[in-house]
Amino acid sequence: MSFPEIVQAITRAMDMSPREIEQRKAFLQLSERDAALLSTFHDRLVGAQTAFVDGFYAHLLAFEETRAFLPDQATIERLKRTQAAYFESLTAGVYGADYVQNRLRVGVVHQRIGLAPKWYLGAYSHYLCTLMTYIWEAGGTDPRTVIETMQALVKVVLFDVGLTLDTYHHVDRSTIAELQAYAQRLVTSIPSGLLVLSADLRVLFANRAFLEMVGASPDRVVGMPLEAFFPGVAWWDRVARVLGVGDTHSRIELDLVTGQTTKNVQITLARIDASNRRDNEQGPDGPRLLLVLDDLTERKQAEAALRESQRSLSTLISNLQGMVYRCANDRDWTVEYMSPGARSLTGFAAEDFMQRRVVYASLIHPDDQERVWNEVQAGVGARKPFQLVYRLRTASGEEKWVWEQGRGVFAEDGALQALEGFCADITDQKRAEEARRESEDRYRTLVENAHDMIQSVGPDGRFLFVNRAWLDTMGYTEEEVRSLSLFQVIHPRAQRHCQELFADIVAGASMVAVQAEFVAKDGRSVLVEGNVTGRHVDGRLVATQAIFRNVTERRAWQERLHHVASHDALTNLPNRAVFMDRLSQALVRVRRSSRPLAVLVLDLDRFKLINDTLGHASGDRLILAVAQRLTECLRDGDTVARFGGDEFAVLLPEIARARDIVTIVDKIFAALKAPFLIDEQELFVTTSIGISIAPDDGEDAGTLVKHADAAMYRAKDQGRNNYQLYSPAMNVSTLERLSLESSLRRALERREFVVHYQPQVDIPTGRICGMEALVRWQHPDLGLVSPGKFIPLAEETGLIVPIGEVVLRAACAQSRAWRDAGFPPFPITVNLSARQFRQSDLKDAIARIVRETGLDPAMLELELTESLLMDHTDRTVETLDHLHAMGIRLSIDDFGVGYSSLNYLKRFPIQTLKIDQSFVRHITSDADDAAISTAIIAMAHSLRLRVVAEGVETEDQLAFLMAKGCDAVQGYLFSRPLPADA
Repeated sequence: MSFPEIVQAITRAMDMSPREIEQRKAFLQLSERDAALLSTFHDRLVGAQTAFVDGFYAHLLAFEETRAFLPDQATIERLKRTQAAYFESLTAGVYGADYVQNRLRVGVVHQRIGLAPKWYLGAYSHYLCTLMTYIWEAGGTDPRTVIETMQALVKVVLFDVGLTLDTYHHVDRSTIAELQAYAQRLVTSIPSGLLVLSADLRVLFANRAFLEMVGASPDRVVGMPLEAFFPGVAWWDRVARVLGVGDTHSRIELDLVTGQTTKNVQITLARIDASNRRDNEQGPDGPRLLLVLDDLTERKQAEAALRESQRSLSTLISNLQGMVYRCANDRDWTVEYMSPGARSLTGFAAEDFMQRRVVYASLIHPDDQERVWNEVQAGVGARKPFQLVYRLRTASGEEKWVWEQGRGVFAEDGALQALEGFCADITDQKRAEEARRESEDRYRTLVENAHDMIQSVGPDGRFLFVNRAWLDTMGYTEEEVRSLSLFQVIHPRAQRHCQELFADIVAGASMVAVQAEFVAKDGRSVLVEGNVTGRHVDGRLVATQAIFRNVTERRAWQERLHHVASHDALTNLPNRAVFMDRLSQALVRVRRSSRPLAVLVLDLDRFKLINDTLGHASGDRLILAVAQRLTECLRDGDTVARFGGDEFAVLLPEIARARDIVTIVDKIFAALKAPFLIDEQELFVTTSIGISIAPDDGEDAGTLVKHADAAMYRAKDQGRNNYQLYSPAMNVSTLERLSLESSLRRALERREFVVHYQPQVDIPTGRICGMEALVRWQHPDLGLVSPGKFIPLAEETGLIVPIGEVVLRAACAQSRAWRDAGFPPFPITVNLSARQFRQSDLKDAIARIVRETGLDPAMLELELTESLLMDHTDRTVETLDHLHAMGIRLSIDDFGVGYSSLNYLKRFPIQTLKIDQSFVRHITSDADDAAISTAIIAMAHSLRLRVVAEGVETEDQLAFLMAKGCDAVQGYLFSRPLPADA
């Protein structure tokens, strides 16, 4: 309420009507004459106004209590002006409603500033006495008038004092009423329940909050005992403590049950006393109790929710893959709080930072510390969040990459209080980014250095990018490509096809395989193949990317390879595949025309001997010459093919008469009869020919070739250099041969090969000077199979290699066993076939066997054939030198049978020559054999080589060899080959 409103309210409360004013003046006998007397003196008193006011305030300043209301000179001067106005109005003689209203206003002011009535009355006393003195001195010679004027002054002053005291009274009553109303509103609106209890704990008053708690009306609650609301509570003990000499108040938490609802409340029990009660009084004004009930249900729920929220937040922070922090904005980043994630990030516990055992700034990489500081200060200065990436050194010395986001925390006055934020380990991400960058660099380098042509083309066909291989292949520069369209470099004959593929890409095809023809800058045709992919954004093609391979040369090679794949590389004749295809086509014509055809399979006789003796190069030249002669023998439309090795096949379609076949065969024999001049040597070659005729001997290509092959083997069996027509009986011998081959393979698995040993005897002493290991096949059904039957087949099938290894291992092991048994040392001789010798791992295999059996390499002698040594390749020399370096002895078997050459005897590290038994058999009866043997012995000794004669069966042969100086012999004269335990 404003001040004017308060004054108006006081005026109404005091009923200051004109009648009330007149009644008050009448009671004081303040008449019109009194007003006139004061008015008469008014002008004379105004002159003393200033001195009066100064004296009045000097009197007020003399007392400490009144001086407190005059804090400064400005206040005093303002009040003096107010006092002067009052001084003037006091004797003016007008005391109506305006005068009263003004006096009431002054009274309200004095009451509100706390000026007690005693000081107010004292001031009026000073006022009255001083003015009476002024009136007396100004009254003149008429004492009666002066006295009446003084009486009038007293009446006016008492009129003012009455107004002032009534103002004080009514202001106090108004304030009390206002406070009572405020208290009532406060008690009514307070959220806590309030109960006022009598000394016997019955309800005297309950506020609205309590009534709402229990759901009852005031008339039902007042008078009820407290136990009705809280049964079972020991209230009297608590009341005794509060009402007695103990606590002035007590607090307890209870459950308040109202109907179906239970509320948790906190009750504060306090003692209140009547204001007029003396300590020894009893009765209704005795002590009362106040119960304040606070409903804690929502607070408890809020506290539980807060605890759960804090627990969830704590769990969240604890499980974050990172670290939450609060720190000072100083150079140490002094930590105020740090989450448990600190350990996984830094290796230190959060407490280490919060207790200053570890300074966070010290963990930041020295090269990053200044940058981190500057970036944080920039964010703080701009009052924006900051983001950082820097390196951190952990407790273990590991370096990690950290991502940090934070911001400054500011007070209301704008002062920076702290920094708060979050740090995360991005080491793996950094490594992944680095790996990606490296991958992109590698990809860029790969693309630029790729041999394939890589291009990117926009939807308008213009080139966006081409790599170096594209430029090099097409002959353009990068500047020239920028102005080119894809269709400008596509060959006209490929334009339509490429446009269709491009349309597929535009339509959304993810990848299209392409074979196209480009035109290089210089007009060359460039054949390419590869894949084109489209890159689409929002369903719209933005580019095509392609990887092409220049297949121009490959296509040319493919054409060449097709020829190579269908023709023999040496002779350029059709190979087996082409022959079989042509034969199948010819059989179709046979079925249509009923005119027969013939298939010839030719195999050169003893070609292996020529190949082994003269070497593969000479053998190849011979095959080439044979192919040329065969081609010249045939008719137009006939086909001659090389099946491999020394085997040829001839297709004679549309044979009119059987005699035509014989005519062509005779021409073949005649063509091959003439000698072949190979490497300045005349070679004579014969062939064995097998013939099958369709449709009598078969109606499909495979059968006809198989039957012709069987007939060819029959020709071989008949002494070679002849031809044989197929007959069903030939299948029997072929089957026998296949059966033998199958048994040979199983023999290895079943360990049916055994080694027999034949001694070599030193002629001068007659003692054993060596043993030759000879393989035998102990067949479970056929018994002991002769080497002559299975060795050629083993050579042909390649089984000689594993068989030879079996023999070598058994011989080495047996030699070692003899040595361990106490026999005198002598070398063991093992035959090495040409096929074994050509194995790439021969040296390693021999070294391994010698090592594993424990045999001294000097006790091993390997027999080689002359034909093997005729191949003067670097590999042959290297192999022999290596074996010799190992300490292994080398000998030449069957010397003089093949194409002997003194050159290799000098070139290779040979220690022994063996005279073939074909010379020894007739050495005493055939002058040629005797001369050859004598020459071999003499030549060997001249080259410091040892000589061993094979096949010695008689004393005469032994005597001859002894006479010629032969070093050693072996043969049935001394012993046939026997098992080691014989």
